[in-house]
Amino acid sequence: MSVSQDDPALRLRALEFWHNVEKERIAQINAQCRDTSNPPLRPPHSVDADVREVIGHEMDAIVQMQYSLRFYYNSLAPVNRLPAEVLTRVFSFLQVLDPPRNLDHAKPAVPHDIGWLRATHVCRQWRIAALGHPRLWSNVRVSLGAKWMNAFLDRAQTVPLEFSTAGLSAASADRHSEVSSVLVSNLGRMHRLRASALNHAEFSTVFWHLGGAAPVLEKASLHTTLTYWDFSIMEAGMQPLPPWLFGGAAPCLRELRISGFSAFWLAIPFTSLVSLSVDGGTDKGVSNSHLQNFDACLGALAGLPRLESLRLRYVLPELPLDVALDTLPIVTLPSVRKFSLSDHVLECAVALQHISTPALKDEAMRVRCKVDTIAGRGADLIYPWVTSRLHAASSTGSGSTSIYCWTNRFRVCVSDHCANSPEVKKIDADADSTDLEPGPFYAPAMGTPFLRLSFDGFAGTAEGTAEIGNIIGLLPPACLESLKLYGERAFHMENRNWFALLAGCSAVRHVTPAGDFARAFIQIQAATRERLFASADSVTLQDLDFTAQELILDLQIAWHNEAPRTVYILCCWISREVREWMARRVPRVFWDGVSDPERPNSENDESSKGGEEDEDEDDEDEVEVEVD
Repeated sequence: MSVSQDDPALRLRALEFWHNVEKERIAQINAQCRDTSNPPLRPPHSVDADVREVIGHEMDAIVQMQYSLRFYYNSLAPVNRLPAEVLTRVFSFLQVLDPPRNLDHAKPAVPHDIGWLRATHVCRQWRIAALGHPRLWSNVRVSLGAKWMNAFLDRAQTVPLEFSTAGLSAASADRHSEVSSVLVSNLGRMHRLRASALNHAEFSTVFWHLGGAAPVLEKASLHTTLTYWDFSIMEAGMQPLPPWLFGGAAPCLRELRISGFSAFWLAIPFTSLVSLSVDGGTDKGVSNSHLQNFDACLGALAGLPRLESLRLRYVLPELPLDVALDTLPIVTLPSVRKFSLSDHVLECAVALQHISTPALKDEAMRVRCKVDTIAGRGADLIYPWVTSRLHAASSTGSGSTSIYCWTNRFRVCVSDHCANSPEVKKIDADADSTDLEPGPFYAPAMGTPFLRLSFDGFAGTAEGTAEIGNIIGLLPPACLESLKLYGERAFHMENRNWFALLAGCSAVRHVTPAGDFARAFIQIQAATRERLFASADSVTLQDLDFTAQELILDLQIAWHNEAPRTVYILCCWISREVREWMARRVPRVFWDGVSDPERPNSENDESSKGGEEDEDEDDEDEVEVEVD
């Protein structure tokens, strides 16, 4: 393959030179092999075989010479003038963009599998630069296979390691033993550790060898999913986390994530922790003999004075309904600025009453409670805490509330103020009207919530509806001036339930039904000829498809007797004719200018979710997923 075709004269000169060399060398070979001093009785075909053998060696030498010339040619390229420090910096970015895949296969790895390591195969200089930078090899993963894992360990030399055991479950017994030895001998130099287990063998290999000191460990993620794969374990309960974790000596440990264990509070003596995430892996109550009450839990939290982020998901000890709350201590976490709690309603209520977080801002707390009304563990158990939060919030000015409903659960967000939507424009019935209001215009929107509370586990929609009504009854009128309702189609309520639910919402001045609730909102008013929110002066219709004729007909019937004074149209599929009809029927109509079916490049058509997505209260940024 030609590497240069810029100058024909240079190319011709090179061809002439090597052609002359070829002719001269072939002449030398023929002269040597056909020397008349050789025995005269030697057959001609034997001489030809000698010539072929010599020429074969010549061709091999030419190939080696080509490699040498190409190496010299590449060494003169500008990219090869880059300092090794620049190359290794580029490789470090490439590591993130293209990590190695699972290389522990019987068949040879395809180029895609080795990820960023392909860059080290480009040329000798790049390979030398990569091998000379140990930190590039410090991300050691068991899923790379024994050969690559050991190569990474050797090339990392003495730099701190980032180690992951993912991918060990399919390995042989000898491989498990090898990984155990690696953990024992290298735990002291690991600054990041991701340890996981899918079966008993993997659990024993990994977690029973984490008893050594970890003086440079900064971040650890310990995860097991044994309960999902072994029914006997599901019956017996979760595996305990070894109480001698890191020998209690991890002075640099700042972030710890634990998932799928029991008896974990006894293994968290790390006062340096800044972020703690503990996930029980199941919504069953923790009923371990070491944790018959909250003392161990609260005591462990009290020993973490530097904690800034706390996430607890179904890890609190199960409590009896007649628990004596006055015997439990109140723990103060002075530095916590982010708190997420998901558990059964009684355990949530007790924890919230006994964990004080003076530096926590209201919007940085999320609580999700699982109810069991039949067992006497209804949402009312957390009402005292909800009431205290409402009393502590400011009630000056107009507040806002949003309720998001899904099958058998809902979330309520309460704010003591309203915000504004993106700018909207006014739609006039008369296009030539000169009576224009000065803008800009905005629709009322949900303010930053000081209370974000979720409930799930309801037996049906009727039970969930009743609980929504109870929550609304707790809210002060100032927090209901703007109300948003959003829900899935599966969350269906009969007309009488709607009116029973919203009977206490006389303080509502602005209502925003979104998605399926918006359709139900219009259909119910069309069927009953009654306004659900008689006190509301304005309505925001969100996430609706006004190209459906049935919806337009229901809207015409609903507004036949009395229409709202102001309507905001947000994230709707609506034509110009429908907008102009609304402007003739309603005194003031505003539109966000998106999702117009007459425009081929309508903005926001695919991403106009009116209500928030089905959001797990557990923060997504707390979850690490490693795909091999």
